[in-house]
Amino acid sequence: MPTMLKYTGTATRYFETAVTGRPVVWQPGCQQDVPDVNVAALLATGNFQRLEDDVLAVAEIERIRAQSLRPKRWGVMGDSIAGQCSSTTSTTRYLNAKGFLPQLLMRLGFPASFEPEDNFAIAGANSSQMLDVGGQVDQIVASATSSPIERMFISMGTNDPGNGLTYAQTISNLAAIFRRLRDAGIIPVYTCVLPRGNDGAITTAKRTNMAVNSWAHEFAAANSWLEVIDCGVYLANGANAFGNILTAHADGSFLHPNDTGAELMAVAMEEYYVQRG
Repeated sequence: MPTMLKYTGTATRYFETAVTGRPVVWQPGCQQDVPDVNVAALLATGNFQRLEDDVLAVAEIERIRAQSLRPKRWGVMGDSIAGQCSSTTSTTRYLNAKGFLPQLLMRLGFPASFEPEDNFAIAGANSSQMLDVGGQVDQIVASATSSPIERMFISMGTNDPGNGLTYAQTISNLAAIFRRLRDAGIIPVYTCVLPRGNDGAITTAKRTNMAVNSWAHEFAAANSWLEVIDCGVYLANGANAFGNILTAHADGSFLHPNDTGAELMAVAMEEYYVQRG
């Protein structure tokens, strides 16, 4: 590896090199990379200074280069809908076909990486719990300090009404979560509250969920750093209004997408990114 030397002399001089045997011109203040075989001889003349700081510069350049070559890191947070993007057994962790993010990455040609370790979701979590000290948001921000996260896909809101959170509390929590991620250099992506249930009734909770989705689109319109995708557009049962899910795309509880449902969520997300270019 060459060493950067600075010529400290006051007059232009020529110094022969051991590599070629030909003289190399040095002008006052000149800095050049010198093959290691010539460094000792040039320093011995008293006319050169080793630029030690350059070693640090090279290391920093290599760090930045390695970072730029690393695949962009995407993750998920929120409730069990995000949680099913990956699974854990006693021996391994793996990505799930019924997870919307693996489906999206396949459709987009894997522009980023998603590992099971990047799944911060907890089944049954509500938006207040995600903001708790040591909760999902804190964990994500801490993780991003050691390995930058480009995008965090957020599935949350469906558990809030059942846990006694009001519409006002939910949107306040969502806004706080979005901003915490943004301030950590992460693009927040809200996948909206999915339609749920097969009872045909539009309950107060379902109306609240739809109102949260409407608010999220309005919030994103005023804050361009937030990405909001209505991932339930192809899962909604139009015959019973959008609060109910099409059973063909849901599991037996009618709360979570099955493989087909996850794929349709990915279709909606792909359309969003294609339109944005």
